[in-house]
Amino acid sequence: MNMDKMTVSRARDFFAWASGQHTESIFTLLCNIGINCNFTSISADERLILDAMDAGPLRDQWQQRMEQPTPEDAAAFIRVFLQQLDDNVQLTRPPMIGKTEKKNPGEIWSGVSSGVVSHRTSNTDYWELHLCTEGETVYGTGTHQHLVKPGNVVLIPPGIDCSYLMNPNSGTSLHYWCQFDAQTHWQPWCSLLHEQQDLTILQLDSRDTGHLAALLQSDIDYAYPDDPDWFERAVYNRIEALLVELCALRPIPPPPLDSRVQSALSYIQQHFREDWGIVDLASHCHLSPGRLSVLFKQGLGSSPMSLRDSLRMGEACHLLLNSRKSIGRIGEELGYADPMHFSRRFSELIGQNPRQYRSNGYRGH
Repeated sequence: MNMDKMTVSRARDFFAWASGQHTESIFTLLCNIGINCNFTSISADERLILDAMDAGPLRDQWQQRMEQPTPEDAAAFIRVFLQQLDDNVQLTRPPMIGKTEKKNPGEIWSGVSSGVVSHRTSNTDYWELHLCTEGETVYGTGTHQHLVKPGNVVLIPPGIDCSYLMNPNSGTSLHYWCQFDAQTHWQPWCSLLHEQQDLTILQLDSRDTGHLAALLQSDIDYAYPDDPDWFERAVYNRIEALLVELCALRPIPPPPLDSRVQSALSYIQQHFREDWGIVDLASHCHLSPGRLSVLFKQGLGSSPMSLRDSLRMGEACHLLLNSRKSIGRIGEELGYADPMHFSRRFSELIGQNPRQYRSNGYRGH
C-alpha cells in the first residue's frame, strides 16, 4: 500500500472510531500511525474518551469530506483528530507506568512541527518520573531549560509547570514514564523525593539505562489484578521497587546547559513571533553570532534560527486551522513583513503553502 492510500485508510479508521463504528482500540489506531502508547491500566472505557474529546462536532464537520477523502484531506483530518485528542483527554491518573514512542510517518506529521510535545501545568498534584531512551527533548520550567538525552532520568515534583520541546532534529522519541503520589513511608529512605522547586535530571550509563528500561517494560507487561484497590497496590509496589533500583544505581546529574545557551533558548521561546536575527540574539547573550551558533549546536544539536522557525510554523499551523485571520496577517504576527517570504518558508518546512494547508484542514468557528 503506497503512502497516500495508507493515509486515507488510517484517516477512515480514526473517523470510524470517532463515529463509534470501529472495533479496534484507539491505542491500536495510534500505533498504526507511529504513536505507541502502552501503559498500565484497568481497561479504559473508550466511550469516556469519545465524550471527553467531544467527537460529535468533529464527525459532523468532516462527514462529507471523509466520504471520498483525498490524501490531503485524510492527513488533515488525522492532524485535527490528534490535536483534539491531545487537548481534551486526560487518559491517565496516578499510579501509572507507561511508555510513549513517537515516530515520523511522513505527511501525517507535516502539520504538527511546532516542537511542543506537551505541557504539564502547576495544578498537577503528583510526581512524574521519565526515562529517555531515544530522541532529545528540552524540558522547560520558567527560565530554566534542561536538555534531556538518552540515558537521562527526569523527576518532576508536584506543582511544577513544565513544558516539553522536542528537538526538531529528533525523528524518533521514546520515553518510559510513571506517575505517582509519594507514599509516606518512602520519604525517609528516598532522597530523590525531597521537596524541591525544579526538576531533578540524572544521568545513567548505557548499561544502567537498559536495566531501568527493562524494569519499566516488565512493570508495564505485568498481569495486574482487575480489582481497583489491588491494582493500585500492585502498581505502587512496582514503583517503589523501581525507585529502590534507581537509588542503588547512584545516577549523577548531567552537566547543565551553558548559561548562554539557556539565555538564548529562553529568548527564542518568548520572542519567536518577533522580527530579529542571529546578530540580535547574539547581542542579547553577549556573544558573537558565530560563537553563539557553535554553543547552541553543541548544546541542543540545532541552530537558533531553525528552532525559532519550528516554533513559528507550529503557531502558523494553529492560526491557519483555528482562526479566520488572513495569511498575510498571520505572517506579520509571526515576524514576516513580506507575505511571500512567509509563504515560501512555510512551504519549505510544512510541505504545502499556507493556502493549501488551510483549505485541507480548516476547522472554522
